[in-house]
Amino acid sequence: MAALTLDVFHNHADKLAMANIAQLINVLQALLLVQEDRCIKPTYHVFDLYRPHKGAQAVRFITAAETVSDGEESATRCRDLYLDKQPFRLQAVHGSASVRDGALCVTVVNTHPTQAVDLDLEVYQGKLNEAEMVTLVADDIHAHNTFDQPERVCLSSAWTVTAREQHLRVALPAGGVTRLIGKLS
Repeated sequence: MAALTLDVFHNHADKLAMANIAQLINVLQALLLVQEDRCIKPTYHVFDLYRPHKGAQAVRFITAAETVSDGEESATRCRDLYLDKQPFRLQAVHGSASVRDGALCVTVVNTHPTQAVDLDLEVYQGKLNEAEMVTLVADDIHAHNTFDQPERVCLSSAWTVTAREQHLRVALPAGGVTRLIGKLS
């Protein structure tokens, strides 16, 4: 949810001057949970993944992904609550993108809880040769960091993926968040 929220903020950067997390420690959606001399990072890693967007120029990210939710009961209640008659649609892939110093940064969320999704990224008016890929994923969508397992969910090591001109195709893990960074040419 933290990644989806950051993508919404980033995709509306032309309208938002600033968006902050209100409290950092020991609250709902906290970056850190502290207990005596121990500290865990529940959502810290998401913010770390999105750090390269800071100070960059937001660019349009458009997805044509399949719909995961097409307005089931909870979506209908939410729509009625906000008096929005548009159907709620949660797509399998949500994301945002930015450019800084000739590098493209794309962050994407695979919202499907059990299925990997292929991302076919097409760069408009630019080319990529390769990109660095980092993911935040666990073996179970309900997994979370605890004081007994403080590193249950953490960032993967970075690896290089190869692009073909304007296209980059990668598999996004189920329920995961992925960051791609590559130099544009």
